[in-house]
Amino acid sequence: MQQSRFSVIAAEKKITVDTGTDYETSNTAVFVSVDGSNTICKAKSVTLGVWEVENFPVNLHVTVMALAKVNDNYFFSKSSVIVSTDVSIPLVMNSITLPALKTELEQLP
Repeated sequence: MQQSRFSVIAAEKKITVDTGTDYETSNTAVFVSVDGSNTICKAKSVTLGVWEVENFPVNLHVTVMALAKVNDNYFFSKSSVIVSTDVSIPLVMNSITLPALKTELEQLP
């Protein structure tokens, strides 16, 4: 039986994402995509504008992204990081069109 490459790594870290208080659970979703893998994790909201995903292996390359719809306008931000410690990432949400958002998502590493 083959083991997951994630199950053998002991040190696990937390990723915290700050989208600002205009972005909350009713209009925003935050995800962490594992680079080079067909794996995505949804972050949980821990307080207004702050999201977390726990138990990420050290040295893992990931892309953190946030998507929002506010008053029929779409917003998006992403950041690539290497998990080395508990990581805190501020994301600045920028207005985006649906076709541009689709392109961004298709180009995830």
